[in-house]
Amino acid sequence: MPPSRPASFAPPPAASSHEVLSALVVTADSSLVALIDTELHARGWKVVVAAGASVAETILADEPLSLVVVDTEIKGAVPLCGLVRTVPSTSEIRLLIVTPPQADDLAALLNCGADDVLTRPSHAADSPRRLLAARRLALVAGEAERATLERNLEQARSSLGVQTAFFEQLFESAPEGVAVVDSEDRIVRANGEFCRMFGFDLREIMERSINDLIAPSPHVRDAREVTKKVHSGQVVALETTRYRKDGTPLEVSLLAKPIRLEGSQARGALAIYRDITERRRVQQALRESEQRYRTLFDQSPLGILQFDRDLHVSACNPRLSEAVSYAAERLIGLDLGSLQDARLISAIRQALDGEFTLYEGHCCTPLAEPGFWMAAHMSPLHDAEGQVIGGMAVIEDITRRKEAESRLQKQTREMEQINETLQERTRQVETALQARNRLYAAMNHELRTPISAIMLYNDLLLSGAMGPLSTPQSEGVDHAQNAARHLLELVQDVLDLSKLEAGKMSITSEPVSLPALIRELLPTVQPLAAGRGSEIRVELPSEDLVLRTDAKRVRQILLNLLSNAVKFGDGKPIHLRCIPSPNAGASLTVRDEGCGIAAEDHARIFDD
Repeated sequence: MPPSRPASFAPPPAASSHEVLSALVVTADSSLVALIDTELHARGWKVVVAAGASVAETILADEPLSLVVVDTEIKGAVPLCGLVRTVPSTSEIRLLIVTPPQADDLAALLNCGADDVLTRPSHAADSPRRLLAARRLALVAGEAERATLERNLEQARSSLGVQTAFFEQLFESAPEGVAVVDSEDRIVRANGEFCRMFGFDLREIMERSINDLIAPSPHVRDAREVTKKVHSGQVVALETTRYRKDGTPLEVSLLAKPIRLEGSQARGALAIYRDITERRRVQQALRESEQRYRTLFDQSPLGILQFDRDLHVSACNPRLSEAVSYAAERLIGLDLGSLQDARLISAIRQALDGEFTLYEGHCCTPLAEPGFWMAAHMSPLHDAEGQVIGGMAVIEDITRRKEAESRLQKQTREMEQINETLQERTRQVETALQARNRLYAAMNHELRTPISAIMLYNDLLLSGAMGPLSTPQSEGVDHAQNAARHLLELVQDVLDLSKLEAGKMSITSEPVSLPALIRELLPTVQPLAAGRGSEIRVELPSEDLVLRTDAKRVRQILLNLLSNAVKFGDGKPIHLRCIPSPNAGASLTVRDEGCGIAAEDHARIFDD
């Protein structure tokens, strides 16, 4: 592309190579006018005639003149000559006065600044005087022509100097690399940008072939073809690859124009280079960005719709066409303002106002019964200046989500009903538990009292306080005492179960000697074991084993385990073992030799 001209420069106008000179003849003498007009017309002059001084003054102000001829016989000739010399715009004009053969005031007229004097012929037959006048006039006209030519030449020189300086500065300040080559393709001029662009010093490239410098193989053939076309008079514009001094390629646009003089063949060429590497990079990035956008647009699992400020659809992707069962060709140009959904139209207009909005609603078309639920994310589209030029809607099919929400709401209502039912049943269970706890409390009070009285009387009978008993009687009372004691333990178990369920079971931690506790417990259990034909075999440590625990609860656990072993031991020996454990505790083991618990019931041992 050609370089742009700097805004601060404008080339000055060139001087004309041919100029028609004008002469003003101030006279009322027609023969004098004819004489002057004949002579000057032959030299290519333009003659303007004024019959009086006042008319001449007007012409002097309006007409560019090179010669003024004043007839001294007109009124006001002397002041007119003085005006010609005193006005700056006419002071350089050649002034010729015409006098009669015997002029009385010739000196006064010459003092007014006349350049020469012409004597008027006395009559038409005065050939010598007319010839002399004609020659004199020719001489003055020639001087005027030379003065004008010199003046124009000086103006041309000045104009040429300004133009040369202008074009020199334009050449050096051009943002493109510019080189001038001769007819043999050698560089004769190059600006700084050309040298910078290709990495050369100006002295390195002068008089060298431009193609050899920046168009080596494989581009030299194309470069020579460009040179051939330019030297034949063609203008060539193309984008190509040239090379820097260090061999790195450079993408450029090239404008090559022939340089020729008027009527001659091309004498050289002007080559203008612009670095388009960044433009190519930007164009490539733009193409890749557009390709990515198009891929996302076409393959997006969401429907995408674009619309302009007039609410007309400008683009849509295949997913949207599939969702609404309309071909893209039918959707393009659709007037969204004709839709019946006021909320949707409001969301679209908000996007055109620069806002980001979300619309959720049901979409139904004649070809897509029964329709679908959609969520449309609306956003504005801006141009390079940031002005909103349209909008985009990214549309998601949320039918499944809506159905899931409906099912969830239904399940929530069902769960609320179930919860209400459970709460009612919980209240009923709590009422029943309260009743049971009251029963447990009554049992504890009502049963413990008579059992304690029975055991008291049994103790009195066995002690002989109420008289001696026979051996059978003593054995019977002893059995009754054991049964009463067992019944009291059952009542205590029921009470403990009530406390455990209520979370009120208390633990009293204190130092307990396990061997002593076992020795204390044995008299209570041994009668029961003896009654079943079982022998309790005890294994205790040689030294005392004291632990910090609840003696009552340990005694109760051992009693339950031993009672269970007596009950299911089939009259065989029962083994009670107490030994220290490695973790500073103790291990208590109760083992009977009965049939044991069935294997299928092992998992339920601690359920109840």
